[in-house]
Amino acid sequence: MTIFKINQKVIVHRDYHSRNLMQDNSIKIVHKNNSLGIIDFQDAVIGAYTYDLVSLVRDAYIDENEDWVNQKNSRILSFKNH
Repeated sequence: MTIFKINQKVIVHRDYHSRNLMQDNSIKIVHKNNSLGIIDFQDAVIGAYTYDLVSLVRDAYIDENEDWVNQKNSRILSFKNH
């Protein structure tokens, strides 16, 4: 994929999956009733943003079908192109 040839270096979690994302209903954001928190980040490093993308979309604890995975990849990558 040519979009991955230029990998900007960012902070990557390295263990970014559903079990490390927590919803916090006590935090009120404008027009929203909850906030997303990230836990277990002690192994975070500087690296390619694609590392966490793959970890989240190909979650080790959730078995998603390929159509869903491809749809999410396309949607996430469309944000990068804006």
